[in-house]
Amino acid sequence: MKAIIPTIDGQIISSFIIVKNNQVYKSKLMNKETAKTEFNNALNNNREAYYVGQSDTYKDILCVEAGNFESNTEVRLEIYTFGELSRWIENNELLTKFILPFNLFPRYGSSYIND
Repeated sequence: MKAIIPTIDGQIISSFIIVKNNQVYKSKLMNKETAKTEFNNALNNNREAYYVGQSDTYKDILCVEAGNFESNTEVRLEIYTFGELSRWIENNELLTKFILPFNLFPRYGSSYIND
C-alpha cells in the first residue's frame, strides 16, 4: 500500500504509530536512507513493514508505504502533528491565524511523486 499525504504549511509531524489487531507499534526515527533500506529489507524477508517519510521533491508531502501484512487485516496509521500559529500586527492589533480543519489530506497513489 502506498499513500501520498499533503500537509498544511508549517505543520510538523512529531510521530506516528501503527495499530493492528489492538496492538500498538511505535515509530522509530532514523535518517531517510536507513529507514528506506530497513523497510525494503523487511519486505524482501517477508516481514511486515511500514515507512513514513518526507518527499524529496515536495517538503509538504508525506510518503507512506506499508506491506506484507495478511490480507483483510485492518491496520490504522495514526500521525501526530503540531503546528506554529501565524501571528502579525495589523492596525495596532495582534492577530493570530489558525487554519481549520487542522488535519492531513490523504491522496492515494503516486502518479506525481516518485520518492
